[in-house]
Amino acid sequence: MPTYVNASQFDTSSFENKVETAVTTGAASDDVVKKAGDTMTGTLNVPTVNLTSVNPSDTATFFGTDDSGNSTLHMRIGNGVNDKIQIESWNGSSATSLMEVGQTTVTIKGDLVVSGTTTTINSETLEVADNYIILNSGLTGSPTLDAGIRVERGSESDAEFKWNETEDKWEADNGLIVGGNIRAAVGSGLSDADEDTYITVEEIADENTIHFYTSESERVKIDNTGNVDFNKQSAAGMYLSTNQNISAGTYTKINLDTVDFDRRNEADTTNHRIVVNKSGIYIITAGITIDAKADYRFGVAIYRNGSPKARHIMSSKTSTIYLTISTILELDDDDYIEIYGYNEYTSDVTVSYGSAKTWLRMAKIS
Repeated sequence: MPTYVNASQFDTSSFENKVETAVTTGAASDDVVKKAGDTMTGTLNVPTVNLTSVNPSDTATFFGTDDSGNSTLHMRIGNGVNDKIQIESWNGSSATSLMEVGQTTVTIKGDLVVSGTTTTINSETLEVADNYIILNSGLTGSPTLDAGIRVERGSESDAEFKWNETEDKWEADNGLIVGGNIRAAVGSGLSDADEDTYITVEEIADENTIHFYTSESERVKIDNTGNVDFNKQSAAGMYLSTNQNISAGTYTKINLDTVDFDRRNEADTTNHRIVVNKSGIYIITAGITIDAKADYRFGVAIYRNGSPKARHIMSSKTSTIYLTISTILELDDDDYIEIYGYNEYTSDVTVSYGSAKTWLRMAKIS
């Protein structure tokens, strides 16, 4: 590509002598460098050109041309661009600035393409005006690579915030502090690694309800009124479905044989008891209806693992007596609860059946 030098602003004799001297050694015989308007053919080999003779108030311009002799690229030096070196493209009528080199700043005004494999930036502050930073740019086909931001931490392990392509999720490998709210889409929420334990907010739009799951089963639900529903909290109820006689002068276990409700499969109709499967604090209530005899005492008791824990005994003034009892017990795994009836009369008496007459109920409260 021919090269032109606009030397009209220079001390012409001094500048031309320097450039001509530079190209004389090893240059082709037809190499000539003059002022603007003169053409050089061949190769310009200029080891060093000292432009100290440029007038500080003027501008020196170097032109690059295409094969047709049209100027396409300029480099200007001097006051016309505020004491900067400026590289610009030229379309024949106007110039577009591509780069400016000042006293302390280099400004790239055109596109910057870096084709190497590593770009190192040693500046302390990096400011980017674009509202998107695109990683893995140009990737086509099925994605396989993770992408993210890594922070070097000296002697500590590096920290990363990355897109995990295998999991199809974002990851923060060193914890995450959120100053504001985390907004989850309808039906989504916070989960563990295998996504069988999680919290969701609004499983349907505007439900305004929080759901808590473990092992893919809902355990707790808080609705928009503040009501808390412990869906899998231990609770069971049993009752007597046929009349049963109880012996005189002793406590007799009541053969509860029908399940009223049972959230965690704890009602045992074979052994007529409730067996808890999780330790905790429980409230236990029971009721019994007896075909009684006046002026005799009758009672009901709550037993834990075969031993009485609460009793209620009273004298009957009528032919039927209805007794209730309640207590709070701390129970361990596999502890069992039963109810017993007491008869002070001289012979057997009948305990009446029915879910509202003779029953045992239990619920875990802590």
